[in-house]
Amino acid sequence: ASLESGTIDNRRSVTAASPSNGSDYPDRYRLSLRRANLPSAAVCSNKMNTFIPEPGRIPFVLRLAIRIAEKVTGQRMLPARLLSWYPKAAIGSGALESFTAHGRGVAEKRLLRLVRLQTAFVISCPFCIDMNAFEFEGHGISRQEFEAFRAGFPAGFPESLSDRETTALEYARLISATPLNFPSDFVSRLNAEFSEREIV
Repeated sequence: ASLESGTIDNRRSVTAASPSNGSDYPDRYRLSLRRANLPSAAVCSNKMNTFIPEPGRIPFVLRLAIRIAEKVTGQRMLPARLLSWYPKAAIGSGALESFTAHGRGVAEKRLLRLVRLQTAFVISCPFCIDMNAFEFEGHGISRQEFEAFRAGFPAGFPESLSDRETTALEYARLISATPLNFPSDFVSRLNAEFSEREIV
């Protein structure tokens, strides 16, 4: 399986391609990288241009949560700060992330990070790419594998990915498409690799 290819400037940036027709998205989707080769630290949220300012005062609990998140990620969490205009939305977003599956063991954490990266590139979300690319090597993802994500898998999935991982990545691609379409042969492979709970 392969994804439609995006264009890449390996020196400074990566642009995700449209999952529907393979064409390049406009420059506003371009992700600027802090380092010339790969992003070991996230930078996208620091470079966003917003049309509303950050709140002058952020509630104490939210401010504390944001500071913790910024310390962990090593970047300024602009989206979280903007959500503070509507505290319920900020709390709901944080709760959703906290309840999201994070995996047990190295293999599952790697699989989940691969799926998150795949989804981020398919939907062309610079912030999502940025956050999930943060310390990718610490999740067992090699430099070669990450480069394959950046390139859109023009030669198919790398051989280093297991059948379970490639099935998960294809599932992420299919479930992110509109309209939804799951070929019967793929559904058979998906059910063979994952339980109902894992698929959900």
